[in-house]
Amino acid sequence: MRQIMDNAAHFRYIKNNTSPVTLKAVRPLEDTERKIIVKKERVLALLLMLLPVASAIYGVKLIRDALFTLFEPDGFQWGLMLLGLFLFMIGIVFVGGFIRYRDRKMNYRPRFKDDLDD
Repeated sequence: MRQIMDNAAHFRYIKNNTSPVTLKAVRPLEDTERKIIVKKERVLALLLMLLPVASAIYGVKLIRDALFTLFEPDGFQWGLMLLGLFLFMIGIVFVGGFIRYRDRKMNYRPRFKDDLDD
């Protein structure tokens, strides 16, 4: 049954209150509808990528503020420094993981990998 569903793009699983799973015929998407969905997915992905980038930027700001407290008589603010490092690392790791996942998904291989071995 699962193989049939994989091959038939115009059928979808529909859960009903009376029966556990039924098949319902759905018209296939047109090219323009597909393009609109892909554009919306890309915009959503861009918005999701802005959150960790903003976190990393704010982390750098906190690190900078903590380093400027070295010259104040109150002393160094370790909490601010550690929070800044944490936010910066979260942002960098998230963006790096996204790029690594995308490169693996697209089967990306560096072109000049042999030149690095010399």
